[in-house]
Amino acid sequence: MRVSSLSDEKVINLLTKYFIPVWVSRDHYQLAAPSTAESDELLRVDRDREKRRMEGGDVSVFVIAPNGAVSASMNVQRAYKPENLVPFLQKIVDDQHLEARNATAIKATTAAAHPSPPSKTEGGLMLHVWVRDDNMKDNRGLSQDWVEWTAAEWRALAPADDARPGSTLALPRGAAGKLYRRLYPPGPMWNARDAELASGRLTATAVSTDNGEIRLKLEGEADVIFPSTGHPTDGRIKAKLVGAARYDMAKGRFTSFVLTSEQAEYVWYWEGKPQPRKLLMAVEMER
Repeated sequence: MRVSSLSDEKVINLLTKYFIPVWVSRDHYQLAAPSTAESDELLRVDRDREKRRMEGGDVSVFVIAPNGAVSASMNVQRAYKPENLVPFLQKIVDDQHLEARNATAIKATTAAAHPSPPSKTEGGLMLHVWVRDDNMKDNRGLSQDWVEWTAAEWRALAPADDARPGSTLALPRGAAGKLYRRLYPPGPMWNARDAELASGRLTATAVSTDNGEIRLKLEGEADVIFPSTGHPTDGRIKAKLVGAARYDMAKGRFTSFVLTSEQAEYVWYWEGKPQPRKLLMAVEMER
């Protein structure tokens, strides 16, 4: 849905003007369990839909009336296509003579962006990770995650006080694996525990020193198996990454850290045949 109907301009326009859209996921991969209130509300909606003999299932579009009743529904097999969802929504607008909401009302019901997660360890470095499926449209097929390097981990790349241009440092395999296992392609059921780092490296080479700041060139390679089941048809993510970093000698910390890749590929298998997908990757330090 997010990479099809919910990225369609006509669907977005209808939802924004005439409805209060709410996205609820029944799956909580790598997240805390849902609250009791959320679970109870989903159960209530399911039972009301069944009582009214409407189509639907665990993954569906539900239109809830102001009194809480399910007034319409469509299962994901149809709703993921904009050509189905647009007339479905438009019919509700026309039949109920809905008036478009004004900008103030839209803003008042827009959820605030989730803040970046704070580091869990003292001195930890948070990295924001994005991966986009290059075969999709510009605003489709994007995944994101956050990775924390502890102070002991990121300091393996921190240059020494006497660093000179050309000196190189390498990140330990464990810290590299923490990051590379999050370079996953957009998909509905990713779990980092199912990923295995076949190989991975990340080096930082000093390029220049000036006014207490050291600039570094970053170079990395990743080879990740997902899902790792021990079969020849396990998926494989391979990427070459380049980037740059700045390190403040006086403060003893990185002030910027960026990695990107336009040479990444994910190969998965369908009925024994490889299905290659080109990926674009970006990693940036959270400030």
